[in-house]
Amino acid sequence: MKINNNNPAQVWLCSCNSMVSIKNYTVILNLLARNLGGNCLISYPWHDLDYVKVIELKRQLIDRKLRYTSINTYLTVIKAVSREAWRLGQMPIDRHMKIQDVKRLRGFTETSGRALTVKEINKLLNYSNLSEVTKVHRDSAIIAVCYGAGLRRSEVVKLDLSDFIDDKIFVHGKGNVNKHLFLPKFAIKAINKWLTYRGDFKGALFPRFIIGGTMTDFRMLPNAVNCILERRRKAAKIAPFTPHDLRRSYATNLIDNGVDLFTVQGLMRHTDIETTRRYDLRGDKTKKAAVAMLPI
Repeated sequence: MKINNNNPAQVWLCSCNSMVSIKNYTVILNLLARNLGGNCLISYPWHDLDYVKVIELKRQLIDRKLRYTSINTYLTVIKAVSREAWRLGQMPIDRHMKIQDVKRLRGFTETSGRALTVKEINKLLNYSNLSEVTKVHRDSAIIAVCYGAGLRRSEVVKLDLSDFIDDKIFVHGKGNVNKHLFLPKFAIKAINKWLTYRGDFKGALFPRFIIGGTMTDFRMLPNAVNCILERRRKAAKIAPFTPHDLRRSYATNLIDNGVDLFTVQGLMRHTDIETTRRYDLRGDKTKKAAVAMLPI
């Protein structure tokens, strides 16, 4: 990434850990530059930011009725760019500190997505189709790993054969957080079954199939996971869900079975326990049962 060393926004972008983050924050910075009266992140004079401009920006975003989480993300980005401007000697410390003092919004948003029931998970895993046996076993193993290790779709497609070792899998995670995770027995069984069809050639654990059902040695793209799950969902005749809902189901079902929140945080590889808390999608039945235990 070629940067202008005098542009604090570009310097900050360069410090991001992944290309996905850089892409997402580039979109946000261009949007912010336009809201501040400029054209784009490259030409906007970020060193001219001050407390009043940031307050006015915050007001604009509120008036547009954006979600509070989005507004807080924009404020976080502005503050990060302000910090880089100060580090580059383009902004006095007192102006930088006043920008840092702009308050984030507080609020509550219902968590999106849903947690699948154990019955739904079993329907997904136990689907069979004699005309596409090899692909079916690959797809079942993908579902087993998504749910059994709480993986994101981008993490699933990055897995290599060498990442699966006995009862563990080595995950190349978001933000360069790499970690060995233990797998439940059903996931180990599904992967081992798939490997009898896949073979032991090096490369992607879950390679791509081409039209006609021929397996290749090419790696799948993340969007392929969406297609696999949607195809299996329709075959299993269950309600719609997203790939990330399998990750939500992983967290929710662990918590529902008595695993403490801090342990789930470690398994989910979250830096903030509040992020893990948002994955707890236990329904009214659990809440009602908890209230019934109140002593009197």
